[in-house]
Amino acid sequence: MKQRGKQPETTTEQQKTTLLSETLHLLRKVLVLAGLLVLSGIFLFGAARNTDPGMAPAVKSGDLIFYFRLDKQYAASDVAAVKIEDSFQTRRVAAVGGDTVDLTDQGLLVNGYLQQESDVAGETLPYTDGVTFPIILEEDQVFLLGDNREYAADSRLYGAVEVSDTLGKVVLILRRRNI
Repeated sequence: MKQRGKQPETTTEQQKTTLLSETLHLLRKVLVLAGLLVLSGIFLFGAARNTDPGMAPAVKSGDLIFYFRLDKQYAASDVAAVKIEDSFQTRRVAAVGGDTVDLTDQGLLVNGYLQQESDVAGETLPYTDGVTFPIILEEDQVFLLGDNREYAADSRLYGAVEVSDTLGKVVLILRRRNI
């Protein structure tokens, strides 16, 4: 008959040491994960506070904007973050490379087709000191318009924007409510 061998008893001191080492190991894992999240936030995503009324009511003054730096393949109606003359702006992409943009009495025409825009406040009219229409976009350009057309400084003033000059595609808007 086999006798069971007695397990050596662990002392309270050994248990404390094991618990402390496991806690430190877990803490290291959490710190590495937090560091990776911070680094990805710095290099992959950008954040800025909106102070421009040009996209109201979709993006209001005081909203916190998050944009993805690596996604610069825009389609019409995407919202892009851009810095124009040291001013952060969010603007809606109205046209992409290869498109022809024209502003007439009827409104915004892209490739000869009148655009039906439901989220736009105000009329889409050219500025007197802005670009001359029609304009044909090069392959690496986008035409940006603010939703609040009467107050937005956008591509009607400064022309088409190089895709490389944009900051990225807006992925999240956090609304600030009377704080």
